[in-house]
Amino acid sequence: MVNKKKMRISIVSLLLIAVLLLTGCGQTIEEKVPKLRDQTANHVYETIEKPKAGKLPDDGAVFNLKKSGAKVDKDYYDAYLKSAAKYAAKLKAGKEKIDYRALGEAAMAVKELGGDPKNVDGVNLIDYLNDQEAVKAAGLPAECYAAIALNYCKEDSASLHNYDQDVMDSIEYGKKYEGKMNEAEYNGLALMTLSYYKTMPMVAVAIDGSLNRLKDLQDKDGGFGSCEADATVACGLACVGVDPSTFKKDDSKDLMTSLLSYETDGGFANKAKGKVDERATVLAFTALNIYSYRIDEKNYLMPDLK
Repeated sequence: MVNKKKMRISIVSLLLIAVLLLTGCGQTIEEKVPKLRDQTANHVYETIEKPKAGKLPDDGAVFNLKKSGAKVDKDYYDAYLKSAAKYAAKLKAGKEKIDYRALGEAAMAVKELGGDPKNVDGVNLIDYLNDQEAVKAAGLPAECYAAIALNYCKEDSASLHNYDQDVMDSIEYGKKYEGKMNEAEYNGLALMTLSYYKTMPMVAVAIDGSLNRLKDLQDKDGGFGSCEADATVACGLACVGVDPSTFKKDDSKDLMTSLLSYETDGGFANKAKGKVDERATVLAFTALNIYSYRIDEKNYLMPDLK
């Protein structure tokens, strides 16, 4: 039996790609990004048909589809919220190994969809994000994911302040990050984390240190070796007020040009000339979303502020 929903979305995606091919020449990055963001939204909606909470990259996909204003069937979000309830029940029963990126994005997605991350079918997701011992044991990236989610959900806590301090200390004066995550990617994540406090003098010093380190790490093609790294750095830069389309060394291309070079078949590959990778696609979608918000002078992580 033909899936009418998939057929409809595929036709829309093909039309969007055709428009981009016909109008892409001579366009600026600011002109390209919103159209590419919409194309990517359709791809994400088409390929992640039944998003499951707690499973990468599904939570980020749902969050960004909602933030982008993409047209989706109402039952898509309803089904996700039911999945979030099942995920929360597994957390409570101790049957779910916590990935703090997925947990943080799940809390943000529930919040964005009008739910309460402190009461997902009786389970408080925020409590797990505030578990300092567990979060810190998972490493600095986990502290970033937890801090971003706590701030987005407007949940101030001692845990949040400790995570922020750890992240600030890790990038101050351009320190080298030596964890498991790609160093540039971690710096992008750290910038997103600290963007809530970017006007505070001590935080501004840490941000400057991170920006200098990123310049040292940037390749001549403008990127950092993969779509995921490029996208995460682009997110971080945009969140602290730096235009990723102008972020480059004197002898290099800019970061956004590098990121867009991974676009393929409606989604994004993680490596040059690779096949579509869903995690890379959702991270690129996030970067395109944040950049589009920046063009419209809106704040992606802090909706109440510009």
